[in-house]
Amino acid sequence: MMYASCNAWTADSRAGFETVFCDFKEAGFQGVELNIDKPGHSAHSLSMESTEKELKEIRRIADNTGMIISGISTSLWGSNMVNNPVFSAELMKKQIFAAQILGAGCILIVPGGRSSEVPLLTARQKCLSFLDSMRPVMEQEKILVGVENVWNGFFTSPFDMIAFIREVNGCYLGAYYDPGNVEAFSFPEDWIPILGEKVFRIHAKDFARTDGRLNMGGTWQDITEGTMNWKSVISALAAVGYDGPVTAEVSKRDPHQSWPQYYQKVARTLQDILSAEH
Repeated sequence: MMYASCNAWTADSRAGFETVFCDFKEAGFQGVELNIDKPGHSAHSLSMESTEKELKEIRRIADNTGMIISGISTSLWGSNMVNNPVFSAELMKKQIFAAQILGAGCILIVPGGRSSEVPLLTARQKCLSFLDSMRPVMEQEKILVGVENVWNGFFTSPFDMIAFIREVNGCYLGAYYDPGNVEAFSFPEDWIPILGEKVFRIHAKDFARTDGRLNMGGTWQDITEGTMNWKSVISALAAVGYDGPVTAEVSKRDPHQSWPQYYQKVARTLQDILSAEH
């Protein structure tokens, strides 16, 4: 059964893990997605320096507050899979290590790296080579690894994404699918039957197309306030048997709204979307 989760980037950067977990739980979320960031990014960020002891303490806090750690994301991928595979291997291992201790089950990675110096074909080949080299780690540690579609020109159709996943040919590699990231140029619900059982995790945000037209630009919006057909997205997820977290990845824009009020608004919106499944 799908459940409401929220990425920790959504929270007040000054709040520690216990405050974030308690506030998210009270707002109505069942899960929280944590992130590996640069040291000092926020009071509730993980980092490459996070120790086993620190991770176990975070797990204890999550268990005590009844929160599921739904995934391990990171702000550190960028184009590193192509340009710095040594660091990328350490980052991926760190995410997997954190996921094991925190009980997350899945990590988020970002393929890409196309630039004026690196053509798309070269970037794709390097990303595939990197993930093929990491396949033994995935299989040994048994943590799901989801590639995310972001605005880097790498996955421009669901056929690109599923072909990439299948080429690595590993049962632990799938999609950390973000419907909001394709709303500007595609219909997000159409990706889901093509990705099928390879949908490992879902991000939730919204985007409003200019005049409702594809490829004409637009603006980021709060969930359900854009042009995305959420009913179709959730129905498509249910049809492929997805039963994991739907994780809000959004930002508070109203300075007059308190953080708890914002969390409650996002949680209610997600719960309303998910209730349409039944």
